[in-house]
Amino acid sequence: MTTPYMLLTLPTDHNSSNLWGSMVNTALGTVDAHDHSPDKGKRVPSAGIGINADLTFASWAITNALAVDFVAAATLAVAGYGGALFMSDGSGGLSANDLYWRTVAGVNVKVTAGTSLNVAGFAGGIGGDYSAVGAQLNYDDSLKRYNFLEGTGDANGWARLHAGELRLSEFNTAEGAYVGQIAPAALAGTYTMTWPTALPAATHVLQIDNTGLISNTGSVAMATNENVTVSGTGAFKHGTQTLQLHGTMFQPYNGAANPTYATGAIGNAGVSAAGLSVVAPIILPRGKRITAIRAYIVDNVTGPTKLVLSYGTSDTTNNGTNLGSTAASAGSGAPQTLTLSSLTTTISASTSYWVLITTSTGAASCVCMMVEIDYDHP
Repeated sequence: MTTPYMLLTLPTDHNSSNLWGSMVNTALGTVDAHDHSPDKGKRVPSAGIGINADLTFASWAITNALAVDFVAAATLAVAGYGGALFMSDGSGGLSANDLYWRTVAGVNVKVTAGTSLNVAGFAGGIGGDYSAVGAQLNYDDSLKRYNFLEGTGDANGWARLHAGELRLSEFNTAEGAYVGQIAPAALAGTYTMTWPTALPAATHVLQIDNTGLISNTGSVAMATNENVTVSGTGAFKHGTQTLQLHGTMFQPYNGAANPTYATGAIGNAGVSAAGLSVVAPIILPRGKRITAIRAYIVDNVTGPTKLVLSYGTSDTTNNGTNLGSTAASAGSGAPQTLTLSSLTTTISASTSYWVLITTSTGAASCVCMMVEIDYDHP
């Protein structure tokens, strides 16, 4: 009889010539079952192993390995393996001492490039010398933002970006619409634009100077011989401005429904009796809006003199329309101010505008010194 694993010959138990057979059988059975695991034989040291063929692990993993130290392999030596990781000796057109992954289809994928990862060979990878300087591209989930860091001596500060068209879509959406920013096709030279240091207190026009500095001072300063041009219905809109009409611009009113000048001398632009008037044109560009009218009157008598300030329009068919009026309290020789406020009269086509001052009571020598007309362009 022999043992099943080592084929050791067993003596016959209780044989007259082998009385010690039982002990030997037990000992040989133990020897036959040993596998160098704990209590089954002494562990085999590395020096006692001489692997001379492929070693299969029967689908088991290598665990607790400190490192894997490759020896440079010839390309032909690994040609029969699929799923192999190896270091090339430089044969077969591969780079010497670089790490490769051989696919089951027989394609050698280069993993390293000298002392760095072969990032340039990876789909969607980032190449360049970023690893040498410690530059980073990372994602900050709390801010939902990608960070480009340049990795030099200033604590890994923000890096420059150099690209073609920059397309900006609304944050946190999947929509396809975007705003693109792109350099012109006929770019004459390189320049940098610098944004303002802060937002303005109100809406301002942006300007750029010859250094690329964008400013928002609120004033538009054109260079010598440059123009601002608007076309069509475009206009320069503005807030309240004031047109001043001196008293000498007023002439005696003819009393017609459509105010025109009476014949005769202008005189002192004053009225000398009740019911008499002086009139002057309001000359403003089309589109301007009258918001207030003020008349400054000097009453040269002891009074009482009562004045009326009114304004209106005249059309091309000799029709006049009074748009509003206000009366002053009786004067007593002191200056008076008559005011029409909260007006919304916009200068329109085929229409002229006038301002009229009339005495309703009292006697002579009320002189109009000046009329102010507030207007804007909404």
